[in-house]
Amino acid sequence: MAKEKRLAPRLAVEKKVGLRWAEACGRERSVQGTCIDITRRGMAVMVRERIPVGTQIHLREKELQLIGMAVVRNQLEKRGWYQTGLEFCGALLTPHEVLNRLEHVSVENSQQAN
Repeated sequence: MAKEKRLAPRLAVEKKVGLRWAEACGRERSVQGTCIDITRRGMAVMVRERIPVGTQIHLREKELQLIGMAVVRNQLEKRGWYQTGLEFCGALLTPHEVLNRLEHVSVENSQQAN
């Protein structure tokens, strides 16, 4: 099995997340997506629309209370959906204990897998 190269461990979650951004022409767009995993540095989201790599996104997830900015780093089409990799920009407005809990669960999960 290949060694994980990511800088932060990922935690699989399935939460609805709202994404909003401005197109190059200035028109504002928004979509509802599903977060599929999250780390302190970013998240992967499934959406129905192509969002150009490099686009700055405003995101909001109600249950975990995540509010912040991210940049689209990659996007892969999968059967009419787009798996979109987002890297958080600056600080997320979220209860600090939420991200600590996510990392704690992620560490426990990786230890159980070994």
